Amino acid sequence: MRATLDGPATPTSTTQATRPALPGRETLLVIQDGDDAVRTVDQVLRFASERGASDVHLDPTAAGYRVRLRLPATQHAPGRLEEHGTLGGCKERIVGRLKSLAQLLVYRQDLPQEGCIARGAIEGVDEVRVSTYPAADGERVALRFQARAARGFEDLGLGRGVEAALGARLEAGRGVILVSGAAGSGKTTTLYACLDRLVKSPVQRSILSVEDPIERRVDGVVQTALHEAIGLDGPTALRSLLRQDPEVLMVGEIRDARTARLVLEAGLTGHLVLTSLHAGGPLEVLARLRGFGLEAFAIGHALTGILFQGLVQDAGGARLTGSWLDFDDELRRAVAAADQGSDFEDLVRQKSLPLGDPR
Repeated sequence: MRATLDGPATPTSTTQATRPALPGRETLLVIQDGDDAVRTVDQVLRFASERGASDVHLDPTAAGYRVRLRLPATQHAPGRLEEHGTLGGCKERIVGRLKSLAQLLVYRQDLPQEGCIARGAIEGVDEVRVSTYPAADGERVALRFQARAARGFEDLGLGRGVEAALGARLEAGRGVILVSGAAGSGKTTTLYACLDRLVKSPVQRSILSVEDPIERRVDGVVQTALHEAIGLDGPTALRSLLRQDPEVLMVGEIRDARTARLVLEAGLTGHLVLTSLHAGGPLEVLARLRGFGLEAFAIGHALTGILFQGLVQDAGGARLTGSWLDFDDELRRAVAAADQGSDFEDLVRQKSLPLGDPR
């Protein structure tokens, strides 16, 4: 039997045992060996896009792929990962189609790869980031849907107080502004909105970025995509860009201690650096930076602000939650002192401004 997206199961010439749909869940799609991989991939991506999924996970099993969608949080329900059925048959043809669309190496199944399916490549589907990873039963594939439209700085929903504070730090043109939050919280959207504001500023600046991958082209920014297979990793690219006389650097994400150290050094030497880190609130960000082996003095004097954000969906659309921590002299001294007990935690909470706060 083959279950389709828009109708009941129909008989096929091939039988195959499949995982039954979970109670209350819809079976997404079950394909057989004779099915068309092109049509199958198109159906899966359209299905996920129509349901507002932020991510699709294709987990390899002995029989095919387990399909799960990540649905963002709403006002009435937390974000969740939902199973929607299986893709049976030839896994290689499915992942091969995705790799072809994302301009990846179809014949390499032993190495992780990352790429992007361009908007319009599949009718009705926006840009999709593709990440593959070799596993025992085949390649695991993670797909992330990009936002339909770029958000301007004023459209982020930061609130007047945070918008003014962050805008002032952007105009000051020095130090590290770090955006933190969980995966899918909109960190990259915020970074691009900050770049848009800098590009539109009457003060002309040299703005360069290091990204993995480039998720949106920004006029006025010289953007570089990392390519670790040829040795262009984050630290290598960042060291080279610092010799290109930039005034503003956007580093898509801090992933290791070398990148973290170079980011802080750039902030200390007069550059404005925008970057992100997978972490919770400001206290967790500071703990992660210290965990990279960075000196407390460098952390305290390089950072100018930490924007911690989460993304929720409600009837009015997506909105931000979280806080902004602006680094004034008192906070810098406290961070540099490296004595961060309960008094320090109270200070951070006291100085954190909630996103959306009208103050």
